[in-house]
Amino acid sequence: MDDAGHQLLQTLVSGLLLGGVYALPAVGLSLIWGVMKVVNIAHGVLALLGSYLALTAFQGLGLDPLVALIAVVPGFFVLGLLLQRVLVQPLQQAPEMSTLLALFGATIILENLIQRVWTADFRALSPWYAGVAVELGPVNLSIARALTCVLSLAAVLLLDQFLRRTYLGKAIRATAQNRAAALLMGINADRMALVAFGIGTALAGIAGVALSLIYSFYPTVHIFWVVKAFLIVVLGGVGNIRGTLVAALLLGLAESVFGAFLSFRWVDFSVYVLLLLILLVRPQGLYGRYA
Repeated sequence: MDDAGHQLLQTLVSGLLLGGVYALPAVGLSLIWGVMKVVNIAHGVLALLGSYLALTAFQGLGLDPLVALIAVVPGFFVLGLLLQRVLVQPLQQAPEMSTLLALFGATIILENLIQRVWTADFRALSPWYAGVAVELGPVNLSIARALTCVLSLAAVLLLDQFLRRTYLGKAIRATAQNRAAALLMGINADRMALVAFGIGTALAGIAGVALSLIYSFYPTVHIFWVVKAFLIVVLGGVGNIRGTLVAALLLGLAESVFGAFLSFRWVDFSVYVLLLLILLVRPQGLYGRYA
């Protein structure tokens, strides 16, 4: 294989690894949006909170960020339950803008809390495998990116199987597809919304840990995270977990390929134009909704 072939293969592998990580925040957002019809704009800042908690566990306790997930996952699930009960459920019958404004307020509060506690400095996690790569034939594989991609794919696939094979998962899907019909079948739609918000928030916490292993972070970076997650959800189909995964992989590939041929400042612009063109052809997303 010549140098051009090596470079193309490296670009594709890097894109797939990046897309795998992007899938994690997107599926949590997709689940909440699909079940509750709520665009959780606080999703990004919740992921960022996960990043800072992993940083504190790593610096203060010496815990590997991946080990810290043992506490992050249940902790963020409970946090999601509290947010849904206190902030979202009381506004369920109010206009959609009320919920959006409430979540926007929560975003501002959490962002300022993060800045107060951890300051506005750029932070980065540096476990032993950060910055380490191994050669697999013609490809240099970043250990951190590979681990976060595997973590992301495992979480997404487990969620997909949970939604398809368990009674609770099927009830959540039924609520997402048709809330009125789910109520007629005896499903407690409010409880399903509560569980979905908890799972979505737990996924945000995992996403924050994963993203912090490959990117530096600071109090306002959550804006970029949630925008990309939003685009992936729209492209893959709201509530469609498999479609969201495919869309995330496509976004990662597009960013990697464009980055190999364009200057950095044009990469995001080119990716968003490509996504816009795809949605003009398929406005319902690649796979449609609620699969």
